[in-house]
Amino acid sequence: MKTRENDIIYFILEKEVVSFEVLLNQLNVSKRTLYYDIASINKKLDGICTIIKVNKKLRIVGDISKLKFVLREDDNNNYEKYLDYNFRKEFILDELLKNKNMSLDSLCKNMLVSKSTIVQTINRLKEELLTDDINLTYEKGYHLTGDEIKIRDLYLTINMSPDINKSVNDGTYLFDSLFNLKLTDNSKCLLSEFIAFLQSRYDQQHILSSYSIYSDAIELSYYNEVDMLFDEEISEFEKAYVSAYISSLPSLNSTIEENRINLLVDKLIDQLEQKLSIVIENKTECRESIARHLYSSFNRIKYRFPVFNPLLKEIRMKYKSIYIITEMIFRKNSLFPEFEKIRDEEIAFVVSYLGAYIYKENIEDNKSLKTVIVCPNGLTVSKTIEYQVQRYFPSIEIVASIPISQIDNLDREFDFIISTIKLEGYENVIVVNPLLRKYDFDQIKKRISTQDYCSRHTDIEEVIKTVRKYANITNEKGLRQELYNSIYEIDNRGGYPMLKELLTKNRIQILDEITNWQKAIEVAAHPLLNEGVIEERYIEAMVESVIKYGPYIVLTDKFALAHSRPESGVNKLSMSLLKLNKPVDLLGKEVNLIVVLAATDNKSHLEALASLSELMMEKENIESIINSDTKDKILELINIYS
Repeated sequence: MKTRENDIIYFILEKEVVSFEVLLNQLNVSKRTLYYDIASINKKLDGICTIIKVNKKLRIVGDISKLKFVLREDDNNNYEKYLDYNFRKEFILDELLKNKNMSLDSLCKNMLVSKSTIVQTINRLKEELLTDDINLTYEKGYHLTGDEIKIRDLYLTINMSPDINKSVNDGTYLFDSLFNLKLTDNSKCLLSEFIAFLQSRYDQQHILSSYSIYSDAIELSYYNEVDMLFDEEISEFEKAYVSAYISSLPSLNSTIEENRINLLVDKLIDQLEQKLSIVIENKTECRESIARHLYSSFNRIKYRFPVFNPLLKEIRMKYKSIYIITEMIFRKNSLFPEFEKIRDEEIAFVVSYLGAYIYKENIEDNKSLKTVIVCPNGLTVSKTIEYQVQRYFPSIEIVASIPISQIDNLDREFDFIISTIKLEGYENVIVVNPLLRKYDFDQIKKRISTQDYCSRHTDIEEVIKTVRKYANITNEKGLRQELYNSIYEIDNRGGYPMLKELLTKNRIQILDEITNWQKAIEVAAHPLLNEGVIEERYIEAMVESVIKYGPYIVLTDKFALAHSRPESGVNKLSMSLLKLNKPVDLLGKEVNLIVVLAATDNKSHLEALASLSELMMEKENIESIINSDTKDKILELINIYS
C-alpha cells in the first residue's frame, strides 16, 4: 500500500473513530483524494477489513488482528529497501539466526535482487562478522560459528522488538509467576523468543564454556531453576548467562537496590562537575532522572547485553564534550567497576539526560506545555522518545520519563502523556511508535497546536547517503557535524570559541622540569595571569581544589586539566598549556602536560574542552606533544582537533 494509505489506516486504528473532516485536515488532501484512497484501501483489504463512514465519521470494521498482520507483512515486503546493503544484511542475519533454510535462490526470491548482489552481500557480511570473531560458513547451508557470546549479542541486536504474531510459551508464564518477577508483556515475549533461539543453539552444541562477567548471577533467586525453560538441563555457565539475561529485562518487581543506584549517580555527577568545570543547577532533578534510567538498565549495562540507541551519533555530536568525559569516567575510573566496558549506546542514553540539564536554560520561563512520557518496557524507549520530542518541539517541557509501573505514583503536574500504548483511565494520551514517524510528529503537533515543529525533521544519514551518490566525501565525520549544526541550529548556543582560539602560541610554555605540582600549576597559569584574564586567587583556588579532592584533574596518563570555579577569579574564558620534558609528581601520578582552564560559565568552554579531550585521549597525541621541541609543532596538533 501507499504511504498515505498506511497513514490513514494507522490513524483510524489509533483513534478507533475519526471525523472525516479531521482526517482531511490531518492529511491535507482534497475530499476527492481521500475518497479515492479509502476506496483503494477497501479494495486491497477485501475480505479482511473495511473502512466505513457513518454520520461523517470513519471507523474500521472486520478482522483487526489480521489487518495488523497484513500491515506488518506489507512493511516487511517493501522490496525497494533491499536495494540498500544494510537491509539485505539484516534480512540474511535474521534468517540465519532463526535457523531457516537459506540458499542463494531463496534469498534472490525473497529480496528480488540478483545472485551477484547476494554473493557480494554475503562476502561483505563475512568480512564484517570476522571483526567480531564470528564466522559465516557454508556446509549444507549457511551457519554462524565462532564467539558464542557475540553471536547471541547479534541475535539480541536484531531482535530488540518481539514478534507480535508469536505467543508467549507456557514455560515463560509459569517461570514469571513462580518467582514473582512481574516481567512486562514485552519482556515475556522477548524471553520466550530468546529461549527458543538458545535451545536451537544448544541443539547444535553451541554452549558457553565460561561465565566470568555473569558469575554473580548465581545469586539470583531463580538461578537453579532456569532449566525449566528448556528441554533439558543446562550447564552452570548457561544458567548464569540466562539468569543474567532475565535480570536485565524490564519488570515491575526489580531486585536492584535503589541506594546502590543513587550512590552511583552521585559519584557520576560529582566526577562530571569536577572534570567539566561546571555546576549542574537542578542537581536533584538531574539525579532523579538518571537514577530512574539506571534503575531499569543497570543489569543490562553490567552484564553487557546489547541495546539499540537510534540517536547514538546525534548525541555524540550534540553533547560532544559531555560524551567524551562521561565515557572516560565510566571506562577509565575505578569508581565504576560495573561500567568498565559499558557500551557506547548506554553512554549516549546517560549523556542525553546530562546534556538536557547542563544546557537547560530558564525552562520555567520558556516552556508552556508539561508532558510525561510513559513506556511499558523500561526507560530506554522512553528516553529515545523524549530526545526526539525535545528536538522537534522546544515548547514542550518533559517533566518525567517513567515506566508504566510508576505512573500512578507520579506526583508532578502535566498537560498530556506521550505513550507507546493506550493508558486506561488517563485523558490526553498521545499514542506513538517507539521510533517517531512523520505521522507521530503530526499527531503531537495537532494536539499541542504549537508552531515550534518546523522543518527540523531531517534524517542526516539520508542526506549523507544522497551526497555520496553525486560527490566524493573527503571528511564524512566533519560533514555530518556541519549538517547537524546547520539543521538543528547548534550554533545558537552563542558561537563558543574553538580550542585553537583559546590555546594560542603566547599561552603555550615548554620547560624542562618543575620541582612540585603546586608550582607547576602556578607556572602553567602565568600567561593568563599576565593577560589579566584570571586573578591570583584563581591559581590558589586550583591548588586548593587538588588538596581537597585529590588528583581528579589528571584525566589520563601524563595529562592534567587544572581548573576551579568561575567565581574564584576568572575574568574571561581562556586556556593555557605547560609542557614539561620531565614529569612532575601530582599526588602519585606523573604529569608532563598541564592545561589550565578558566571558564566563565557552565557552557562556553565545552566546545573547546571537547576538542581538547579528543586530542588528549589518544596516547600517540600526548607522546607527540611531549616530544615536540617547538610551540609550532604543538599548535599543528591543536589545529587538527579544533
